[in-house]
Amino acid sequence: MRAPDRSERIRRWLAGGLLAGIMVPLGGLPASGPVELRLAQSQGGPYVMEGGFWIPATPQQAWQALTDYEGIPGFVPSLARSQVLARSGGHVLIRQEARLAFLFFRRHMEVRLDVLEEPFLRISFKDSLREDFEIYEGSWEIREVSGGAEVVYRLRARPRFALPGWLARRLFASQAGDLLSRVRLEILRKPAPQMSVSPRH
Repeated sequence: MRAPDRSERIRRWLAGGLLAGIMVPLGGLPASGPVELRLAQSQGGPYVMEGGFWIPATPQQAWQALTDYEGIPGFVPSLARSQVLARSGGHVLIRQEARLAFLFFRRHMEVRLDVLEEPFLRISFKDSLREDFEIYEGSWEIREVSGGAEVVYRLRARPRFALPGWLARRLFASQAGDLLSRVRLEILRKPAPQMSVSPRH
């Protein structure tokens, strides 16, 4: 059973990075607990999103799901394509194409992400294509905690296409919330790492 203070700890963690904004709790999810999402925008600035969840899994399981770049379309339906173009050490170049649909809004978008991996701790990314976004950059962070792991997602985005503010806020909140929920479920499906056993002599 999930300890009652874990959602509150996620909220405090998010509030530490983003003090003003809209908190969107996304309940009705399986027993690992709700996804928390916070969204804000300064006057004329980019949209800023921070979301997170606790999960009864290891950082290794979370890392396995988050770095399955070409497998992401298999569990995130809005992502039509995710292709690794190059890899060198902890640097990865990824092309992604997404189909966004919300109310009357429909759009196909593409980003080319420069990714920096810090194994089992953090994945940072930034769009270098800048075709659909003036700004698109963020990170995934993993923290090992008692009984599992906490995963936090951060994104700063300023689209090049015009949208009414109310629609943009609902669109970004809907997309980010769905992404977090599906990533959390994918982590649960990953097998736990096997413990090595030293042979007896």
